[in-house]
Amino acid sequence: MSEWISVEIAVPRANKEHSESDDVLVLMGESGEKAVCWYNAKTDSFHVSHHYATSDPVLCITHWMPLPEPPEQKP
Repeated sequence: MSEWISVEIAVPRANKEHSESDDVLVLMGESGEKAVCWYNAKTDSFHVSHHYATSDPVLCITHWMPLPEPPEQKP
């Protein structure tokens, strides 16, 4: 799995057409809570993935990392 990336160093790369990144795993501040979010380059903010409860901006993000590839499906 990837290493954590500080948001002070880089943010996830956004799709140029939609200004949104793929889902990433984020770490929230001192609580250490983790969530799956996407990054909006236009508003410079992270949002909880639409697969979850809300897409409101998430504050206190300190680090992020790409999600791993899914396992291979066996026939």
